[in-house]
Amino acid sequence: SKSRTLKEKDYTPEDL
Repeated sequence: SKSRTLKEKDYTPEDL
């Protein structure tokens, strides 16, 4: 996630 603070709640393919 861009914002790890929200765990994978805000997951995006960019996290890969």
